Amino acid sequence: MPIIQLTSRKAASGNAVLRYAGLLLAALLISPGAPAALAAPQKIEVAGQDLVKAGEAKREKMLIDLYRVALYLPGRDASMRRITRKSTPKAFHIEVLYDGKVPGDIPKNWAEELIPPLPEAKAKELRRVYGNLRQGDALLFTCPPGGPTTAALNGKTVFSDPGTGLIDGVVDVFLGPKPVSEDVRASLLGKAEESGWLF
Repeated sequence: MPIIQLTSRKAASGNAVLRYAGLLLAALLISPGAPAALAAPQKIEVAGQDLVKAGEAKREKMLIDLYRVALYLPGRDASMRRITRKSTPKAFHIEVLYDGKVPGDIPKNWAEELIPPLPEAKAKELRRVYGNLRQGDALLFTCPPGGPTTAALNGKTVFSDPGTGLIDGVVDVFLGPKPVSEDVRASLLGKAEESGWLF
């Protein structure tokens, strides 16, 4: 009888440990971690005109969320023919999802498209902004017909550049012939039929 009681007590103790471990795991899973980036708005106003979210995509690498990007146009027609027209107002909203330290400099494939259109001072500022990005930050590039292209961080304008050179570079980064990700490109374009390129 004592042996049976001892075994029962051990079993009860083991069950209690398992229950505690289960509760602890559940608490870890549902407890809030680092603050998540804000969801991209459904509409953005550019030069007095409402642009709607025409496409959205999340960039992942090795199962790690890096950022979420949304494309805004006057309507949901996300054909490349329309997007690449300089007369089409457009915007890109990029939210940082990665909770680690962003690499100090702009990735090479981004820099090749974004830096050449900018004068040296603005290119330096863009590099500075990129190097200081943290989880939850949001970059917004907007461009009305013909320009200028404005870059904003968390709702505050960083700089404005004449023309469409910078926004054309952003289009190329995400939607060009060699995009950062084919999956991102496909998600941004949705099911719209490709109509070819106009440069």
